[in-house]
Amino acid sequence: YSAANPIRTITAVDPVVAIAGLHDIGSAQCIDRVVARTAIDHIAEEHQIVEIRELIKKIGREKTVILSSHILAEVEATCDRIMIINKGKIVADGTAEELRKHAQGKEILRVTIEDADVDTIHSELKNLGNVEMVDIVNKNHNVFEIQSKQNTSSRRDIFRLCVKNNWVLTELMPLETKLEDIFRELTIN
Repeated sequence: YSAANPIRTITAVDPVVAIAGLHDIGSAQCIDRVVARTAIDHIAEEHQIVEIRELIKKIGREKTVILSSHILAEVEATCDRIMIINKGKIVADGTAEELRKHAQGKEILRVTIEDADVDTIHSELKNLGNVEMVDIVNKNHNVFEIQSKQNTSSRRDIFRLCVKNNWVLTELMPLETKLEDIFRELTIN
């Protein structure tokens, strides 16, 4: 920070305040970096989200804008470059596509299994050799998200497990890697 290089921060829960602050910063000639903790996380109306997103992109053509948000879909829609920081260290840096390519090799499946209780299925899925992580997506309908170990597939093992236990496998669908999955994997601990 210096008088020639000031950093201005916007923190606003009220979307009107955030939009006004961004307009103000966007018109300031002396500011070359903007740290914007936007109200995107708190806005319910789509037109306000779109307006803030467009303002950030407009300002970003001439200034560096740092957007801090826990809504990663909004970060992806707004930012050209994404950095994930864990415990004060940068653990990922690149475009959304670059982060996805780096995370590729780990198959993610959405699986629905019937005819057993959710805890039994969860336990059995976690014990499969090619499975790295199992999340319960919907406890009432036995829906799971399964991440396979690096460069492996757990589809056949899941199918065999269901056959062995006389469970009905009603869904087995590969999912695209989401930024949330990348974030979770990089920041777990």
